[in-house]
Amino acid sequence: MEKRTLAFIFIAIISIVLIGCIGQSYGPPQGGNGMVLFTITDKAANMSSVTSINITIDSIQVHSAMKGWVTVSSTPKTYDLLQLKANGIQSLLADVQLENGSYEQVRLEISKIIVTDASGEHEAKLPSGDLKIVGGFEVKANATSVVIFDFVADESLHITGNGEYILAPVVHLQTKENAEVEVNERGEVGIRRGDLKTDVEVGMDENGTVSVGVKIPGDVNISIDGSGHVVIMHGGLPPSLQEACVKSGGRVTTQLCCESASDFPNTCLIGACGCSLDNSKEVKVCDCGEGNCWDSDKLECVSSVNQIQQPEETIQIRGFSFHPQNVEVAVGTKVTWVNNDPADHAVVSDIDEFSTVAFGRGQSKSYTFTIAGTYPYHCAIHPYMRGVVTVK
Repeated sequence: MEKRTLAFIFIAIISIVLIGCIGQSYGPPQGGNGMVLFTITDKAANMSSVTSINITIDSIQVHSAMKGWVTVSSTPKTYDLLQLKANGIQSLLADVQLENGSYEQVRLEISKIIVTDASGEHEAKLPSGDLKIVGGFEVKANATSVVIFDFVADESLHITGNGEYILAPVVHLQTKENAEVEVNERGEVGIRRGDLKTDVEVGMDENGTVSVGVKIPGDVNISIDGSGHVVIMHGGLPPSLQEACVKSGGRVTTQLCCESASDFPNTCLIGACGCSLDNSKEVKVCDCGEGNCWDSDKLECVSSVNQIQQPEETIQIRGFSFHPQNVEVAVGTKVTWVNNDPADHAVVSDIDEFSTVAFGRGQSKSYTFTIAGTYPYHCAIHPYMRGVVTVK
């Protein structure tokens, strides 16, 4: 699996000399350095059929403005978040002596997330490799500090309708200074005291954006599209329709379309949406990618090659009138007005369905009619110029 990087940003942390200190107590470090311990834990509630969530962390790095990136640990370690929760323990990620001062960023390189349930093992998807936490931390000479990453598993783990797992981390970060710490032979950390410096919870959304109070809600329909992106099924559309889009390689998104457009327009029939901003609205669409389009009859993304060409109708403007004045077209028809007059014209619907900006001689404007009905219109500059488009 491609390695993913989780970056936790806060003020303070890490490393010059890597040391291994298992089965010992941590008193004040000597020689002017500060000791920093990184621990991992999970206080999440149990999750039905999921029996383990194994995260493999390949390396830990930290960053300061003065020293740049420093590797704290390059030894891969695997942790079962649910076992940490069940045993109520904190496990040692790394311990290191640092020069005193402020550090602002820590990065975990994660190579694999394996979820085990009743049907076996499954590799989970991360929306993004970057997880940044803003906090405060100061490494003091001859003192011990602790950084605790508490992965809240039951809020981090999600499952799609196809049974695929997604892990969008929700992490509770605590930092403590002047701590008294013991680590036993199993790498379990006990913290007896310490001055709490940072206490913050951040989460990641489906796009990989990380912030305080952000996470993927537990009650949404979620999926992984054909490009490997995590997609939340938006409200207002039937889940089956959204799932059909994703399963056929598309991605549910929003676009500005004409006022008459409805959600999930048949882009194989009408082509791309497009109207003036004043006569547009946001609708849900299935973005099928380049060379493909959404067929609302087949309920799937199909190749746009050899698709039925969008019907078109042209209305000529000459002699300050529309020719023909009345037209009848099918749903999905693109109507184009071509100006042959020396004066500017602007086409405006009588019922505020569509409008164009003024356009001059030799120019044209178009509108695609996606809903059946009768659409009277006029020229905004010359109101006596009138026409009707009937859509069936």
